[in-house]
Amino acid sequence: PPSTPSMADRFAAVVRLGRALASSLSIGEVHRALREGTTRVLRINRCLLFEVEAGAIRGHDAPLSAVHADTVAACVAAERSQVVDLPEGAGGTPLSVLCVPVLARGAVVRVIYAEQRGLTGFFGPQEVRLTEFLATLAGAALENTAGFQAVRALSRSLEERTIELTQRNEELVTIKEELEAF
Repeated sequence: PPSTPSMADRFAAVVRLGRALASSLSIGEVHRALREGTTRVLRINRCLLFEVEAGAIRGHDAPLSAVHADTVAACVAAERSQVVDLPEGAGGTPLSVLCVPVLARGAVVRVIYAEQRGLTGFFGPQEVRLTEFLATLAGAALENTAGFQAVRALSRSLEERTIELTQRNEELVTIKEELEAF
């Protein structure tokens, strides 16, 4: 298909999101970039993240009870994207929901919950593929963040140990000098 301003805008937004995720140094930065970027790229009403640990789903941005929880659970159980259209969603308003798993080290660790209120059929194959790509970027960013945090903790530990050893060395030099003077 020919390139439209809409497609060009989406591509630019995906590139910006990729850069933001790649440069994230904390989990909070990854979450913020993913939420904001997904909202911008998909042009949706609401994007939430849910944390998954040992199969348990925890609301990160909102409680699970505030969304279509069955779709989130199905996404985690199947480890694949789920699209649901509800002609009578929250408050009788039509609702289109897309849930995409974010995998890190082969396990589902987050779920992207995208919601478009006011209509059904909003999430087609293009939106699903695009969100799955964003989820792949987010999974890599979460893995990098975990590695960065581990390196940071190791560096702090080494710095503390170096200080301890330097102090101990100074004590030994003082003891040595006292013994030589004796």
